Amino acid sequence: MMRLLSLLLLVFALAACSSNRLDNQTSELNRVSLADDLEKQGRFYDAWLQWKILTHLDNNNPEYQQNMQNLHNKIKQKSAYLKSRLPANPSEKYKTHYLKLLALEPSNHLALDALRQIQWQQSLTAARQKTKAIKEYFNQVQNKANKSIAQNKYATKAKNAIKQKNFSELLTLSSDYIKRVPDSQLAQDNSYIALTELANQAAANGQTDNALTLLQKSLLIETSLSKKQNIAKINRIKSDKAEHAYKQGLLLFKSNIAQAIVFFKQAINLDPTHYKAQQQLKRAEKIQSNLLKIRRNH
Repeated sequence: MMRLLSLLLLVFALAACSSNRLDNQTSELNRVSLADDLEKQGRFYDAWLQWKILTHLDNNNPEYQQNMQNLHNKIKQKSAYLKSRLPANPSEKYKTHYLKLLALEPSNHLALDALRQIQWQQSLTAARQKTKAIKEYFNQVQNKANKSIAQNKYATKAKNAIKQKNFSELLTLSSDYIKRVPDSQLAQDNSYIALTELANQAAANGQTDNALTLLQKSLLIETSLSKKQNIAKINRIKSDKAEHAYKQGLLLFKSNIAQAIVFFKQAINLDPTHYKAQQQLKRAEKIQSNLLKIRRNH
């Protein structure tokens, strides 16, 4: 019975040894295949590690030793090539090169130092950008506050000028403020009001030419207020001036035909629809032409 038990134990031990040898052979074959694949992918250091493991598994295999040496040479060549393409000072542009070099030689001090420096540069750049963003934000806040203060000061002064009916002052205040803040609708509207009121004052004082100029300027303002009244005033002033010029032309029709023509043309320029001025201009020009013919004949 004891002899039978000993025999069985011996059989199991032999089977276990056979199984271990088979597993080791399978493991070696898998590593050889893996090493070849890694080398084809250009992952020389990873392939070199596989051959190094294989030399530990089978220290007497010359093929493993040779493959390991071949990869070592390839790593040196590739590293030398990458180093030749690197600049004197590390930069983000060459980060991939340093990573490739590190993949070939994980303990390569050149690559490690360069990557540390690049990371430091990136951190410094990020910090500068953050500082710049914070500075810009505070500048925006400060500018907004300054703009609000200036607007309040202008609004107060403009309100007082309107209350005192000092429209010249209102126009000056608004014009100056528009130069600093072109998009201020309040200043645009106040400029329009100032020009309109100054035109009304000029018209009341009989300064129709000045009134017309001021009203025409008011139409150039980008105001939110209606311009219909000022347009009507301009048309009325032009119509009155055209009628006055027409009457002056009539007065000079018999005594000074040349000057009469000047007045009729002036009337038409002011009011292109002035039919009487058009008719009288034709008559005057015809008379002037006949007079010139008579003078030539004599």
